[in-house]
Amino acid sequence: MIEQVALVPWSHRDYDATRIVELVIHRRSSSERRPTALQNCRASGDCRASGDCRHAVGHRWFVDETSVKVAGVWRYVYRAVDGHGQVIDVLVSRRRDIAAARTFFAAALAAHGAPVEVVTDRAAALAHIIAELNPDAAHNTDQYANNRIECDHGRLKARLRPMRGLKRDRTASVIIRGQPFVQNLRRGHYELGADARHRLVRVAAAFDELATTI
Repeated sequence: MIEQVALVPWSHRDYDATRIVELVIHRRSSSERRPTALQNCRASGDCRASGDCRHAVGHRWFVDETSVKVAGVWRYVYRAVDGHGQVIDVLVSRRRDIAAARTFFAAALAAHGAPVEVVTDRAAALAHIIAELNPDAAHNTDQYANNRIECDHGRLKARLRPMRGLKRDRTASVIIRGQPFVQNLRRGHYELGADARHRLVRVAAAFDELATTI
């Protein structure tokens, strides 16, 4: 679950991103008699790849970790995306070890269920945790198979590069979790911004809706 939204007012920075979405959906559903797109999506069990509602997370996960500096010290960012390009979950950790991998996978599995296939590099910690927490999943470590998540790391780094450095772990967590939330909004994985006239203004439309709720 992507827990922090970096761009909402600071007094609301601890809001869970999914909770914010639920509040907006509740506000819409209470003011409109017709079902929302997300309600229709849940009822039919069919979330379109480019539809207005958020995707159900795909059955193929691409998982990897990357590193960023916080106050001059390396921190490790565990990230997962599905086959649709939706960012599934993010964890910022002080360590790159089995305990951190377990925390990341346990949270992702609890929120989204177990995938059929997990694609990673050959990191021993990831292999150990997949075998421990999701032994029925196929574990793919083929060369280049994990390019999807490697490329997605670049979007995070592109967001961080113009900044003047991250100074605190809390700030780093807020920004690194907020970036994929906005990315998912832009790609149409939420109902937020569904009424935007063009996909390029979807994020602005989504935050207009958030502003009326929080």
